[in-house]
Amino acid sequence: MPNANIPNELQAAIDQFNTWSDEHSQLEQARTTIDTPLYHYTDERGLKGIIESETIWFTNYRHLNDPSELIHGIDLAKDVSRALETGADKRVGLFLQMLRHMLSEQNFSNALDFFIASFSRERDDLGQ
Repeated sequence: MPNANIPNELQAAIDQFNTWSDEHSQLEQARTTIDTPLYHYTDERGLKGIIESETIWFTNYRHLNDPSELIHGIDLAKDVSRALETGADKRVGLFLQMLRHMLSEQNFSNALDFFIASFSRERDDLGQ
């Protein structure tokens, strides 16, 4: 619904973006729809809990067997931002520097919580 306080050109751009976003989301949903079984590695207690509650619980990353996986992902994001900074203009470079600064383990552990549930297309995938 158009807002009377927004200039017509800006409203047109917003509407165009909303149309693009809706179409893109629908295409992405169709592309990533899961149509084959997924498997979840758990023990007997976990299976009993899943069946009784009819839910799968996500685990805080700090309680995983290897919580360093999130830190590894953060480090990869930092590496990508460094690579993107090469040859970028000053504004993009500044943004990427700020992003790397925000992507610290301390920021994640103090301000953000991540919960993880692992699934696999492989029936017997202990590595997940």
